[in-house]
Amino acid sequence: MKRVIEGVNPIPGFNGSQNIDLNVYQEIDIPTQIDGTFSHIGSIKLDDVDEDDSIWLNDAVRADGNTLERIEDFVNNFEVTGFNTKLVPPIMGTDGKPRDGRGRVIAAKRRGEKYIPALFYTYSNDTERCRISNGLKENLRHDPAYSSTREDVIGGALELIGNKELENDEGKIRDWLHHELNAHRKFNSRNITIIVDSIKRRGENGGKEAVRIRSRQDWERWIKKNLDFKVNSTNGKIGNNVWLTSVDNDTYPFRVYVQSVLKSLISQLKSNKNKIIKDPIEPPKIILYTNLKTHREARKQIEDFTKILKQIVNDSYTLVSRDYGFPTDLVPKSKQYVIIGAVPQLIGKHNVDGDELVSVKDY
Repeated sequence: MKRVIEGVNPIPGFNGSQNIDLNVYQEIDIPTQIDGTFSHIGSIKLDDVDEDDSIWLNDAVRADGNTLERIEDFVNNFEVTGFNTKLVPPIMGTDGKPRDGRGRVIAAKRRGEKYIPALFYTYSNDTERCRISNGLKENLRHDPAYSSTREDVIGGALELIGNKELENDEGKIRDWLHHELNAHRKFNSRNITIIVDSIKRRGENGGKEAVRIRSRQDWERWIKKNLDFKVNSTNGKIGNNVWLTSVDNDTYPFRVYVQSVLKSLISQLKSNKNKIIKDPIEPPKIILYTNLKTHREARKQIEDFTKILKQIVNDSYTLVSRDYGFPTDLVPKSKQYVIIGAVPQLIGKHNVDGDELVSVKDY
C-alpha cells in the first residue's frame, strides 16, 4: 500500500539543488519504534525549529549532547554531498517532538535550508523510557561514526533508573538492552557486560545523574538570550566584562586568572591612566560550565575550580608582600573577580530549561 505523504511535496533540495520528491521514501524499510506506529512521510519546516528548546538537545540519548564537532560534520556533509535520500531521514512524533535525527535537523537549519524530510509516527505513550529507548535504538542503528557509545547507553539507563522506569536489576537491564535497544547488534557480549556492570554500579544511588552537555558556542548563545550578556573573548576588547569558562581541567583557573581576571583589571587601569576623574574598576564577572557527565564529577570540579582560583589570587598578594619585605602578607582589599554562577546543567537538580544561572553554593 502506498504510504501517505503529508505537507509540502516536493521540498526544496539542499544547496539550492533540484527538489527532493518525498516519494523516494515509498520503498525504504520503515524502522520500527517502541510503542510507535508509522503515520506518514513528511518534512520538518526548519524555521520552526528552536535548537535551544529542550526537545532538540539529546538529553540522556547522547552523553555529549549535540556536540559542535558532530553538527559541523553534518554541515560539511550537506555542503559537499547534499541530503542523502538513501538513508532513513529524521524521525518525528505527530506531537511535534523529535525521536531521531536531531543533529541532522540542527545542521540543516544552520546551513540555511528550509525543509528536511522526516518520517512521522504516533506514540501510545509519552514516557521518558519511550523517548530514550527509541533514541538509543535508532542511534545504535546509525553509521559507526555517529552510532551510540557505551556511555550513551549507560547514561540513558541511569536516567530511566532515576525516573523509576527501569529497575537496577541485572535481568531487567539486560532485557532492556536486548529487547528494546537491540544492543547485541552493536556490542559484543564483553561490552554488554561492561555496560550492565557500569549501570548497576552507578545506579546504586538512584541513578539520576545526567548532565546537559552543550558546546561553548551554545552556552554563549544561551547567556545572550537569557541574561543579555555578550561573553568576552580572551582575544577581544573588554566589553561586558563577562567571561565564560569550562571548569574541566585543573589548569583552567590559572588561564582564567591570566586571560580574564588580569586582562580585565589591567585594561581598566590603563584606561584610567590619563583620566582626571577615574572610572570605578569593575571586577570581571565569571560564568562556569562543564562537559563532565555525572553530577558528582561536575560538582567536584566546580568546587575545585573556585578554590584554586581564590588561592591563585591570594598567592599573588603573598608574592608581592614578600618581594617588598612587608612584615605580614597583603590580602585583597577589593574583589578581583566575581563568579556570578554556573549555567544550569544537572538534570533533575537544576532547572535546566530555565533562564537563570545556578549559584556555586547551590550547585
